[in-house]
Amino acid sequence: MRRRERTKCILILAMVLVLLAGCLGSFWSVRTVPKRHYEAMVQAAEQMESCMAELKAERLRRGIPIDEGTDRFATGLLGTDFTAITTTLGNLEAKRTSCQPDMAALVCDLYVRAGVQAGDRVAICSTGSFPALNLAALCAAEALGAEPVMIVSIGASTYGANIPAFTAPEMLYHLYEAGLVATAPAGVTLGGDDDLGLNMGAVFFPDEAEALQAALDRMEGAGIVVTQIPDRQANLRWRESLYGDVSCFVSVGGHNMALGDHGEGYGLGQGLIQRKVTDGEDYLMGHYLALGVPCVGLLNVKQLCAEYGLSFDPAALEKVGQSHIYYEKAYPRALLLAALALTALLLAACRRIDTRNPETDPSL
Repeated sequence: MRRRERTKCILILAMVLVLLAGCLGSFWSVRTVPKRHYEAMVQAAEQMESCMAELKAERLRRGIPIDEGTDRFATGLLGTDFTAITTTLGNLEAKRTSCQPDMAALVCDLYVRAGVQAGDRVAICSTGSFPALNLAALCAAEALGAEPVMIVSIGASTYGANIPAFTAPEMLYHLYEAGLVATAPAGVTLGGDDDLGLNMGAVFFPDEAEALQAALDRMEGAGIVVTQIPDRQANLRWRESLYGDVSCFVSVGGHNMALGDHGEGYGLGQGLIQRKVTDGEDYLMGHYLALGVPCVGLLNVKQLCAEYGLSFDPAALEKVGQSHIYYEKAYPRALLLAALALTALLLAACRRIDTRNPETDPSL
């Protein structure tokens, strides 16, 4: 073999070894480090933890017992099966899972991925089905210095905030008055079918109607206005007007106005949703996606946990800041860049050999 060919073979072999060493070295040197917004995630989770403790205390002050058979961690955020304000069936395991303070950290991470920054407005459309996720969405926005604008509904699925004596809107107003959150709801509606509570237990069982009316009277006495707009398009425009110019839209639970009268938004996924929707003016998530606004879906808790690495229906709650959702892999770029640079030099040497004339260069 001529010296020229031997030299090229050696250089090619060297390039392969350098690249292999760089890749293996980078792989072996991977470290787990806190995410750059770790402090905000911890702040969101700790705020949610404080809110949960206060809501539990208030529930007990109102004489509403906690069933630790369903509410394993005695959070006070789980309701019961059918009541005057129950709208649909809910999954007990999903409701329990949502009561992890780490949910607020996860939502904070989703906001960051969506590009939410301090001062941005975050539109939140929520029901009473997941009172813990209402807290997570609110606390995460406040931890980032964003401005949450929440419209919350009274109706709730089973095991959500479906106890008429302490509804989801009342929970949020109580936290605001107690100084644990900086933002009160921007609006309150009945929720359920057509956002008018047409599938509530109070509609089907006359003996439950009194409990719903008592809740409405109590809220009216506290100055909480319950808005009822029969026309769907007018309802959507009212909501969009309250939200204003937003950087992110959040759907908590399966609200009719957020996900569509026929469930159009259910197939869009969970967590961070960034896809183009061309015909979505009949539901809020479609409307905002059509405008290019990133959305966050918080409904299918099992899928959400599977996609983002949070425990589903855990036997015990992890301490705030310790779960792996707060961390990410850090790859040593310097080693890989050095390997690439050396490979480039070796490649240049190969090209130089190819361009040299063997008849005039005695070394070849």
